Amino acid sequence: MPTTVAVLLVRTVGVHGWRARVGNERLRRMARINEGRVAIVTGAGRGIGRCHALALAHQGAKVVVNDLGGTIDGTGEGSLTPAQEVVEEILSFGGEAIAYGESVSSFVGAKRMIDAAVDAFGRLDILVNNAGI
Repeated sequence: MPTTVAVLLVRTVGVHGWRARVGNERLRRMARINEGRVAIVTGAGRGIGRCHALALAHQGAKVVVNDLGGTIDGTGEGSLTPAQEVVEEILSFGGEAIAYGESVSSFVGAKRMIDAAVDAFGRLDILVNNAGI
């Protein structure tokens, strides 16, 4: 389990005294805090971007997993494979996601990615701009 997801789940469950005060129904609502929201996560094929995408999906968000699939130093041929692997993982636990390989280095690319989110899910609520190359 990715570290980010584990931390979110631990915070959601909390320590026993906290859980007893807020009750199980409130915990369930908190765990699904992004239910129905739509998120784009750039650089989401690996590393912390992947963890963000998975955490948002576990919280109920529909996720556009953006990644060019290059190497860690930004060289090499791009591939949608890392993004598609994250999408498959999200789909495996009942989440909704699409893979998208557009570069965020231009306004045109960013606009196309937003359009893809709106076309697929009808809206856009969250942007995690994690792409770092």
